[in-house]
Amino acid sequence: EMTDTGKWELAIHYNEDIDEDIDEDVKLVVTQETINKMKTHNYKNKDDTKCAICYEEFEVNDEVLDIPCEHLFHCLCITKWLTENSYKCPVCKTQIAEYINK
Repeated sequence: EMTDTGKWELAIHYNEDIDEDIDEDVKLVVTQETINKMKTHNYKNKDDTKCAICYEEFEVNDEVLDIPCEHLFHCLCITKWLTENSYKCPVCKTQIAEYINK
């Protein structure tokens, strides 16, 4: 039997060639298991950078999730986005699976 991660990875592989043909009602998302494999770090800068999901400014030591395109999001914000909305970065549409599977 295929694991949830395996099913997700298969869906991503299948989707690479037909992305524009997928019914808009179908959501390809990231499993919590995949999120757990990703690295996080604490935000260190003291500038006015904002999370592109909640639009709140980052505070020093806020937890952020490392994603391949290096866009910054609060860990909770991007986790919710990836598990409920899409397997792609909400800013540039980079596929998160490409990063996890390397």
